[in-house]
Order: sequence, then structure tokens, then C-alpha cells
Amino acid sequence: MKERQSVIHANYTKTREEWYKKECDEILFRTRSYITIEGQEVMITTDSLKKYLLTIDNPKTSWFQIWLKVRDER
Repeated sequence: MKERQSVIHANYTKTREEWYKKECDEILFRTRSYITIEGQEVMITTDSLKKYLLTIDNPKTSWFQIWLKVRDER
């Protein structure tokens, strides 16, 4: 029996978000930075300098949004 399309899509979205989180971690490690998430706001800290990065619009795609910004920051 075939799986429902919505279940397949939900599993794909979860896997994709995990990939974006891993990529963010690698970029942040190379730049010796880290991020903090305070509610919907994401801050990036480098050398004790804390900087606003973005406000998360859609919690389901939060790591994708963070990855886009982190990728552009480096």
C-alpha cells in the first residue's frame, strides 16, 4: 500500500532541515561562531560580538532560513 503524500512530504522536510542544521554547524565551526535562538530571533556571536541575524518567519523551515543567512555571512 502506498504511503500518504503528506507523510512522505513531512519526512522529507524533517530530513532536509536536519541537513541544513548540520551545514550551519559546519560553517559556524569553521568561523568560530555560534548562534543563539531567543524566541523567533536568531543572533550570531563571533569573538564576543553578538549580532542580530534574522527573525524566523516559519518555524518548519527555521534551519533553512538560518543556513541562508549564515552562508551569506561567511
